[in-house]
Amino acid sequence: MQPEEEKVIYTPYEELADPKFTEDKLNEGYLFIIAQLESDKWKDNYIALEELRILNKFYFGYLCTKLEEIDPYIRVHLDSLRSGLLKMSLLFLEELAGSKTKPSETAIRSASLKNYLPKQIPILLMKLLDAKKFIVKEVEVVMECISTISCSPEVIITLCEQYFTGISRGTVFADNVMKYLEMGIKAKVNKEIWEECKTQIMLTLGQAVDTGRKKMMKEVSSILTTLKKSCGEEIILASIKNTAIPKHEQQKLEDLLAGKGEEKKKPDSGFKTFLQGKKNHKA
Repeated sequence: MQPEEEKVIYTPYEELADPKFTEDKLNEGYLFIIAQLESDKWKDNYIALEELRILNKFYFGYLCTKLEEIDPYIRVHLDSLRSGLLKMSLLFLEELAGSKTKPSETAIRSASLKNYLPKQIPILLMKLLDAKKFIVKEVEVVMECISTISCSPEVIITLCEQYFTGISRGTVFADNVMKYLEMGIKAKVNKEIWEECKTQIMLTLGQAVDTGRKKMMKEVSSILTTLKKSCGEEIILASIKNTAIPKHEQQKLEDLLAGKGEEKKKPDSGFKTFLQGKKNHKA
């Protein structure tokens, strides 16, 4: 017999129905959600999480005023041993971050969530280290939504901060941070946003190249290429020079920005000899 949590039905976003609340009914509905979240019955918690998904879809402005209040409950369910509740929590965060949002609404959503979503990043990054692959897969979707659709300077800065705190947690954690930092930079960073988070980005890139790891050097090179295109090479070079990082880190970043120091694949000597032999034979 299957455990109860495996019988959970996840209503597709498109099928979530608008309850058409009046203002009074909206407040009543929210109090019902809180009561269900506080219940010790997992089915009540499930109902509450689905109701939060409905609020996100139809009453996003109202939901934003309640995020700090509901956050402790979301955090509890992100650590739930019941896979159904964990997945529902991740589904809520994914949709909150804008997975189903119209492109014309992403700027408003990003601005509204700039103080809330960064708080979830440390928790989600740790979840990416979970031994259960299905959990990691769900978390990856949430992190991608946060790093692209609802990315803000606050998200970028939080990712940078997590790189520093995550160094002691191993290379996988650091690689994950850089992956989503690059996503955010590609998706949102322009000259205006750059001014808000350039110091944190440069400090992080400096630490990254200082590891000497080939994978990390490649990641930093890719990020610098993106920044060069979106902000201009002179602006990025000035930031490298003006950020308080060690000289050897500055030099590595300058070289990567200029396209130097990247490993080029050498032609296979055996194949080269073969071609030379063919050429000599024809002569």
